[in-house]
Amino acid sequence: MPHFSGDKISANHSTAIEFAVPVLEFLQAQKAVKKIMPGYIDNDASSGADRLKIIKEATTILLSITGGGANQEIRVYTKPGVDIEYICAQIDRALADTYNISTLDHR
Repeated sequence: MPHFSGDKISANHSTAIEFAVPVLEFLQAQKAVKKIMPGYIDNDASSGADRLKIIKEATTILLSITGGGANQEIRVYTKPGVDIEYICAQIDRALADTYNISTLDHR
């Protein structure tokens, strides 16, 4: 599994599932993204469809990525004044051809 590093990636956990790599690469390139925190990897994910869930929260975006029998959550922090709706739309537009995407609002 690949490891990510850079100013935006949290140093606590930098390993990503293969299916999350395009998401992390996209997020690292976004000027509006302040910090990316990859979560722990669950290798017991169901064998259902590969998917990306975008979960809008009050001050962050939680991404739940499932693919290849593994699941990983990634928390995305934006710079002050950035509209979370805008970032979610950017993620959806940029990655719609790669992922089965669903968006939830948990604010």
